Amino acid sequence: MTGYRLSAVADQQVDEIYAYSREQWGATQALNYLSGLFDCFTAIGRGDHISRSIPAEYAVAGFYARYRNHHIYWRRRTDGSAYILAILHQSMHQSARLKDDL
Repeated sequence: MTGYRLSAVADQQVDEIYAYSREQWGATQALNYLSGLFDCFTAIGRGDHISRSIPAEYAVAGFYARYRNHHIYWRRRTDGSAYILAILHQSMHQSARLKDDL
C-alpha cells in the first residue's frame, strides 16, 4: 500500500484543525501538529501505522487510526493507496459525526 488521498471532508477538517490550533497555540505549534498529522497519513498509506476496523455500529466500512487527539478514518483504494475519509477529535461523538460527514 502506498500513498494517500484526502476526501473533500478530510481536506476541510485539516483546514479547521490548523485554524483552531493556530488560534489556541500559535502558527508554529499549528504547523508542527499538521506536519505530524501528514506524517501519520503517509505512514497509513505505507501500511506502517496501526489501524483497526471501524466498529460495525458506525455503519461505515474502513479503518481508523489515531494521531495524538484525533481519529483518522480511512479506506483502502483499489490502487492500494489510503483514502482519508475524516479526521475527528477524540472529544467528538464519533459515530454521529461520521454519519453526518459521510
